[in-house]
Amino acid sequence: MILIKIRKNLQLYIKYNNNILYNFQIYQLTYNIQQFLKNLKKLFNILFYNYSFQFIFLIFVCLFYNLISYLILSLFKSQIFFVPKNIFIHFSSTEQIIIIIIFRHKIH
Repeated sequence: MILIKIRKNLQLYIKYNNNILYNFQIYQLTYNIQQFLKNLKKLFNILFYNYSFQFIFLIFVCLFYNLISYLILSLFKSQIFFVPKNIFIHFSSTEQIIIIIIFRHKIH
């Protein structure tokens, strides 16, 4: 299982089996584009080295939904549940947004 958290201060955590894979501030994009790109490259290197394309794709699909739903949350202040085949996502309007991906099949 992989856990992705984006806190309200826009700090992104990616955990896999309770190990922190990556952690960086999304808002670095606004004031330091080079540092942000380095962080992004580091994240891609970690993911591509350890995981399959399907796994990486699911992570970024979830991040995409997360960011869009965060905007919706900020407008409506409510909880949203999005449940595709392999993914369960819970959005909390209090502390942070939590994405949990549960894989029903083995990742190679």
